[in-house]
Amino acid sequence: MDSQLLDSANGAYDFERAAGRPEASREAAFPREMIGHPMPPANVIIFTHPVDVHASSVDYVLRRTGHRPVLFDTSTVLQRDYMSVEYLDDPVVTIGSFTGKIADISASWNRRITGEKRLPSFSHPADAALIRESTNAVLAGIHALLEQGFPVNPISSARISSNKLTQLQAAKKAGFRIPQTLISNKFEDVRDFAERVGDVCMKGYYPKGWLTDEGIRHALNTKISLSDLSEPASCEIMPHIYQEYITKKAEYRVTLFAGHVGAVAIDSTKLNGPAESDWRADMAYLENLRLASLPDDVISAARRMMAHLGLRFGSLDIAETPSGEFVFFEINEQGQWLWTEEHCPDCVLLQPFCEYLASGDDRYVWNPQRRSLDLSAHVVLNEVLDNARYERLHNGDLAPTPRGGKFYDERTMSAPVSEAAQIEVA
Repeated sequence: MDSQLLDSANGAYDFERAAGRPEASREAAFPREMIGHPMPPANVIIFTHPVDVHASSVDYVLRRTGHRPVLFDTSTVLQRDYMSVEYLDDPVVTIGSFTGKIADISASWNRRITGEKRLPSFSHPADAALIRESTNAVLAGIHALLEQGFPVNPISSARISSNKLTQLQAAKKAGFRIPQTLISNKFEDVRDFAERVGDVCMKGYYPKGWLTDEGIRHALNTKISLSDLSEPASCEIMPHIYQEYITKKAEYRVTLFAGHVGAVAIDSTKLNGPAESDWRADMAYLENLRLASLPDDVISAARRMMAHLGLRFGSLDIAETPSGEFVFFEINEQGQWLWTEEHCPDCVLLQPFCEYLASGDDRYVWNPQRRSLDLSAHVVLNEVLDNARYERLHNGDLAPTPRGGKFYDERTMSAPVSEAAQIEVA
C-alpha cells in the first residue's frame, strides 16, 4: 500500500490521486474510478458505531461518486474520531476529518449513535461516568447545531418516533388501520384483552439481545392465546405490547425517503412455526422476496405519518389482510434496508439514498437512468467487506463495553429467556 496516498487526518485514501495511477493497489486506489453524477461534491457526515455495514456501504458509494463523506464513530470519539466547536462569526465544527460551517454540510446521517464510549487508556475508572456524560453532552450540542442543516433524521424526531405509543397514534391519525393494542404488565388486563380479541401477538417494547454460547438470542414477536396466559409472572416481569393477531395475505417492508419508495413483499404464509408471527425467525423469507407496488393511499398515509413524526427517512412494517386491508405495525426511523436490495435487486435503495444525502434536498427524485450496477447493494457489500478502509469499523472488538444492551447469558435454549425469546445465530 502506498502510504503517500493516505490522508493523515482520518486514514482515508486520496482516491482522486490514486485513480490516475494504474500501478496503485486496489486498496490504495479506493475507489478505483469515479462514477459520474450530476451533483457537485458534497460533505456528508455519517454518525455510526462499530459493525455497521450500512454506514460503510453509504460511505463507499458517496466516495465512488466524487463526494466527501466522513464516517464518525460515536463510540471512539475519545480515541481517534475527534470533535470541536469554535465560535467565530458562525460556529465552525470539526467532526472527524471535516472542519467547516454547518452550511458547508449537505447532510448528516444519524445512522447509529451510541452513548457508550471507549475511554482513553490513561483515564481513571472513577472518572468514567464524568467522561462519558461530558462527551455525550458535547455531542448532543453538535447534533443540535446540525439540526439547522439537513439531518436524516433529526435527533429530536428520532426520539419521538421511537416511542411505540407515539407511532401508533401518528399512524391512526394518518389514516392507517392499527391492530387493537394493549401495553401493560398487569396480568388481569392482559387476560381480559385476550378474551376480547382472541389470539394475540406479544411483542417486546424495546429490542434486546442476549449473547449466549449458541449465538445471539433476540426477543421476537410471538403468537399467544388465552390458554398461554396462566402464569402472572410472564406478564408482570415488565410491560409488553399485546396486539390482536392479524391474519396476513402478505407482509411488506417499505423504505421511504424524499420521493423514493422501496417496497418488498414477504410471503409469510409459506413460513412455519415462530416465523408465522415474526418472519425474522426463518431466513427462508429471503427466498420469496419480491418487489411490491403498494396503493397510492397506503404510501400517502405513510408519508403523512412520517411528516407528523418529523422523519425524513423510515422503514415501515405493514401487513395486507386476506380482504385487502393494509395494517400498520411499526416504523423504524433507521431500520435495516440493505438486505431488501441485496435479495431483491429490483428494489433499488442504496444509490438513490446516497444521492439523496448528497443533494440535501427533500425534493430529490431518483432517475433510474443513472443506475449503476457497480453501486448495487450486492456489489458494494462485497467491496466494503473486502476493503481495508472499513476493517476497523467492522471489527466487533472495537465496540465499547455496554452498560445496557447485549450481555452474556449463560442460559441455554432449554431455559428460555422469556415467552417471546428465540435463537438467532450470530
